[in-house]
Amino acid sequence: MKKILVFLGVLLLLVSWGCNNAGPVDFSGRFYVIMGPNPRGIMDVTQSGNSITFTLDGAGFSVEGTGTVSDSTLTLSASFAQFGPFESTLTSPDDGESFSELWTITGETFMEGTLAGARTPWETYDIENSGTPLFINADCIELFRIKRVSKFRSAHGLDYSDDFESCRNMKHSFALKPGENPDNSRIYAPFDGTVIGSLEDWEGTTLWKGTTIGFQPDFNKAFWLLIFHINLDSPLQVGDHVGAGQLLGQPQKDDGGTTVAVWVHTPTGDKLISYFQVISNSILAVYQQRGMSSREAAIISRAQRDADPLTCQGEEIIDTGSLADWFVLN
Repeated sequence: MKKILVFLGVLLLLVSWGCNNAGPVDFSGRFYVIMGPNPRGIMDVTQSGNSITFTLDGAGFSVEGTGTVSDSTLTLSASFAQFGPFESTLTSPDDGESFSELWTITGETFMEGTLAGARTPWETYDIENSGTPLFINADCIELFRIKRVSKFRSAHGLDYSDDFESCRNMKHSFALKPGENPDNSRIYAPFDGTVIGSLEDWEGTTLWKGTTIGFQPDFNKAFWLLIFHINLDSPLQVGDHVGAGQLLGQPQKDDGGTTVAVWVHTPTGDKLISYFQVISNSILAVYQQRGMSSREAAIISRAQRDADPLTCQGEEIIDTGSLADWFVLN
């Protein structure tokens, strides 16, 4: 009996030793990452013991770096040539199948956001053949406070384009009525969905310009929507669920305006579409009461923009063309 007890005790010690010395999680391979609010990055990891090298490629950036692994925690370090030193400590809840946490870039402009990755590729939606779904059932803004809306593909602001077009602003900005108090503005969740990422917007290292949040609708994970420059009422984390019409906060911009962009993963690349292409008919009816006769009234078509092209220098639009940039509400 004593020999059996001794044997069992030794066996338990060996099992315990094996569990405690299983080594670090293996992060080798490819991850599809969401850096900030944009799911547009690919990270390839090569691991040897506790050391790794990685490449991170996304829209407008490509970087190589090194890191270490401790149990299920991945620590990354790199340098973005155009921004500065990059640091991130990521945790994996599922043995290297996914990870998430914050990153920072400390250069001339301070940057901070979320980084989430998974081995599963993003879902796609063939919008050309399947049509455009009307999945926004709550307006992001309080329309009664708004005077004008920048048009899709306008020259207002900076270049914001996709995998198919360039040098044009493919998001919408909503500007308040003259005399409207910016402190009274509110921003709302546009649909039932999940927070997929966030980015803290800074000018230099001292002027905070709000938080940009990316939301993925429950109905189809190939779509995502960004709301820029929010002063959140309560913090939002990756994975948090929001409901249509849920109060998020207010605009951080001095003018009280709000900016929105809508994306879709297609089989051939990431495509921007107009907010007005995906709002419900009931929301459109409210805009129609303010003089927007159709969804297309706030959209410059690709053919129109190509026939009246803009000129860009980096992100800055330096030749604004001749088409009207704003739709003015009555």
